[in-house]
Order: sequence, then structure tokens, then C-alpha cells
Amino acid sequence: LIFVTLIGMTAALPRAVAQQDPATNDLKALVDRQRTLLAKAAAATEASEAEDVRAPLQRLVFDYEDYLKKYPDVAAGYASYAMLLGNPLIDERRRAAALLLRANQLDADIPLVKNQLGNYLAEEGRPLEAINYFLAATRLEPNEPLYHFQIGTLLSAARDDFLKSGDWTREALDHAMIDAFRQAAELSPDNVPYAYRHCEAYYDLDT
Repeated sequence: LIFVTLIGMTAALPRAVAQQDPATNDLKALVDRQRTLLAKAAAATEASEAEDVRAPLQRLVFDYEDYLKKYPDVAAGYASYAMLLGNPLIDERRRAAALLLRANQLDADIPLVKNQLGNYLAEEGRPLEAINYFLAATRLEPNEPLYHFQIGTLLSAARDDFLKSGDWTREALDHAMIDAFRQAAELSPDNVPYAYRHCEAYYDLDT
């Protein structure tokens, strides 16, 4: 089961660094390069075109390492770098998770970081830990439909794990799941997959 990643890299930038300081400017430059390279890779129609992106991506990795050495206390730097390492083109998920944890230590109020940690734990088969990060993401940014969708998806996919834990009843789980899908669909009314999954979720209910 694959959980969803937010595409907007600037979402990783914390609210506290809105001013144009050097750390913010340098990070924006890295993020812009990251977007461009990943978009180019996604648009590649031949293997040779995708291969052309690998060397610039590797240089970007080195530049992120230099950035973190220069600005070791900028949470958004760790978050954005983690998004790059977690991309399938690089696929260093464990390293990405470590960077996300560091970002979370530096700034516990970045919802994107919470969501990505939830993704990692869910895909590692640790749903009881993942749910807490997804819930934290919705508390920080309650109007982001993706975060609600993640909760519904996790509760549906890992239902047995939650019930075995003894912390959830089937009734409570069903209510939380259907409510999560409902909120996702209502917050993004033009999103057909969200609306369809909300409808489909009624077949998952015990009653």
C-alpha cells in the first residue's frame, strides 16, 4: 500500500522563515532546482532522458549536504532534502526518515513532516505509530484533504492491527475511517478519487 506524498516542496518551509534571509534564499534555490529536475524526470519518455537527470540530481544531493552543514538548525532544509531522498529516482527512504525526524525535532509544527513520517511508518508496517503522525498533520493543517485521506486509508488497510491493539473498537474505527474519507472529499470537492473512495468506504463498514 502506497501512501501519498505532497508535491509542493515549499510546503516544507516553516512559517517562521518568511523573511528573505540567506538560509531561506539558499533553500528556495535548492527547492527550485529540485522541482525542475523531478519534473524533467517525470516527463521523460525514454530511458536516456531519465538518465540525463541522474547526474544533476546527484549534484543536488551534494549541495543539500553542504546546505545542512552551513545551516544545521533549519528544519525546512532537512524536510526538503528528505523529500528528494524519498523520491523513487534516489530511493533512500531510511535516510529520508532520519532527516524527517531531525526536522520534527527542530520544528514540531510542520504538517508536511508529520505526513511524511506517517507515510514511512505505514509503509514499514507500523500503522499504530503512523496514525499519530497523520492525526498530528490534520491538527496542524485541518483543511488539507490529503491528511484526512491518509487517515482513512490507513484505518481501512490496517484495520486488523488497530483492532488487535485493544485501543480501538470496530465501531470507533469505522466511524473514524468514514469521517476521514468524508472530510477529504468535502475539502476537495472536485477530486473524483477522494469522492469515489468515500463512497466505496461504506462497503468496508461492519454495519
